[in-house]
This record gives sequence, structure tokens and C-alpha cells, in this order.
Amino acid sequence: MKPKIRLAVLGAGRIAQVHLQGYHRIREKVDVCAVVDVCEEVAKSTATDWGVARTFRTLDELLSGEPCDAVDICLPHDVHLECVEKACAAGKHVLLEKPIARTLAEADRIISAADRRALTVMVAHNHVFNPVVEKAKQMIDEGLIGRPHLARVDSFGWLLFAPNDFRQSKKRTGGGVFIDTGTHFVYILRYLFGEVQSVGAIQNNSVRLEMEGEDNAIVSLRFCSGCLGEITTTYAGRIPGWEHGFPTGWEQELVILGEKGAVRLDLTEDQLLLYSEEERFPTAFRGWTTISVPNAYADSFNFEIEHFVDSLIHRTTPKVPAIEARKTLEIIDAAYRSAETGRFISLNG
Repeated sequence: MKPKIRLAVLGAGRIAQVHLQGYHRIREKVDVCAVVDVCEEVAKSTATDWGVARTFRTLDELLSGEPCDAVDICLPHDVHLECVEKACAAGKHVLLEKPIARTLAEADRIISAADRRALTVMVAHNHVFNPVVEKAKQMIDEGLIGRPHLARVDSFGWLLFAPNDFRQSKKRTGGGVFIDTGTHFVYILRYLFGEVQSVGAIQNNSVRLEMEGEDNAIVSLRFCSGCLGEITTTYAGRIPGWEHGFPTGWEQELVILGEKGAVRLDLTEDQLLLYSEEERFPTAFRGWTTISVPNAYADSFNFEIEHFVDSLIHRTTPKVPAIEARKTLEIIDAAYRSAETGRFISLNG
């Protein structure tokens, strides 16, 4: 039997709790040996909740005081680079929350830090592990809707900011709603349709004036396959339940049109709908077929966590290595450049 992976979690906020739940499921494979958070009380409370033995206030304290194989970085965007470079210099593998970084230059340094020591840096693109998304990909790959030609994403909600939330700062976030939440939909569309040829965007900040970055963004994509895509994201969506935050007051839907049908994904309701005119489906049954996948969103994190741990145990390349996450950031960067210049941005490759 292979020894357990010893891992420390950096940060003790909401996403760290979700990750800790994922590690708790696979206790036979992984030992969470420490929680690191600048707030000592929060670190200790979190450690107690999850049966973790040790806590530290900083990554430096962890690296000098606790042997581990890997770190899971659940911290704001502006400290991703510093933490990855320190962890890799100490020989630790990394699971890094999205986005990989604020800029392409930072992403390149993260990739270099891992490559120098032949270490794994996986970026947490949880929806590529979401059973709803994977079912949609399977349907597309099997030709159930024919050749996809148009995809539209809508993500509407009102982000509830914590006190002194880093997302209010454009510098710390790297932008606004699009780099923060839009990242998910960029990597989902790339997962389904492949590489992007060109990007166009418009954005503004008209409601959430406490944010320095954009609270609304509309981004158009032309894929190398010829498929067109559009992503609309907002942190200013006053829809029913908005005051309760995610997922109650949110709508996140993806519609994909193909030559012979369509697929609709509802990521907040954990379901997808299929319409197909493929000959294998009797005409009498043509119409929206609803497929519910209970707990798909929660399981996306669980499957992501287990995949990362398994990649370390078996020494395999993870599904979302740092270089893959950089490709998603390249599209986000192009969207911001398009919004600034008013022109479509062509991508190489």
C-alpha cells in the first residue's frame, strides 16, 4: 500500500472548507497535516473542525516546521505567485485555486517554478470534474447534437463581499467579475470546444461601486472549430434570493446549439437538458429530456481533490496542469485588452 500524501491547506476561508471536505472523503489516501491562516483563531477552529493536528500563521512557518508533500493554496489571487514559488523552492507539489494568476507574466513564473523542480502544480478548475459538464461533453463528443455552432453562458448573481474582501480591489484580483467568476466559463468552453481564435469584450462598473474592477462583462469568443461563444457575467444581479448569496440567489446556465439539437446546463440546479434529432432517438421522444445529477456541484470539488491526490500518488500529469490554466488566463487577458481598445484580439495557436 502506498504511503499517504501529507498535505497542508493554506487559507481557512469558504473554499478551503470545501477542499477540506474533499480530503476528508479520502482519508485513506491523504493526511491533512496542517492548516495555515494569518488569523490564528480561525486556523485553530478550522483545524479542530477537521481533526488537523497543527496550525501555522504563515507559509514560511509551515515550510520550516512541518514536513509535507504538497500544499493546497486557497488564498487571494495576489499571493498565488509568491506562495507557489516558495512552495516549489521547498520541493512541494501544489494545488492552486483559480485563476492561476493575475497576469500572464505571473503565470509564466509559476510554470517555471514547477518545471525547475519537476513538481506538479495543478490549478483548481473544478467544473471540468463536474458530472453535469462531463455528461454534456460526452453528448457532444458522441454527436448527439451534431456539430456545435453556438454557445451562450449566463452567470447572474450578487456577490456578497466579506469585510475587506480582496475582490473589491482591481489590483489584488487582477480585474473584476470576469477574472473572478468568468474564469470558470472560459475553461468550461475550452474543455468542450477546444482552443479560441479571437476574443472581443465590453464591460463596465455601474452598480457595485465598492468594486474597482468591472461588475458586468460580456465576452465573445470565436473558437478555432468555427463555433461562436458568448459569456455574460455579473456581480450586480438583483434576482430572487440575491441577498442569500451563492447558490440560492444565482443563475448559471450554459446553452449549446448544434446542427441536430441542443444541450442546456443548469450549474446551480445540478441538471442538464438534451434535445436531439439524431436518428437513434425515436421521433415520439423528441423534446427536452431532463437529466438531474444530485450533488454535482459539491462532487466537482470532491473529484477534483481526489484527482490531484491520485496524480501525486501515481506520478501522473493532472487534468489541469499550470500550462493548461495559463491558456485560460490568456483568453481572460485578451478580453481585458479588447474591452480597453474596443477591438477583437486574435490569439496565436
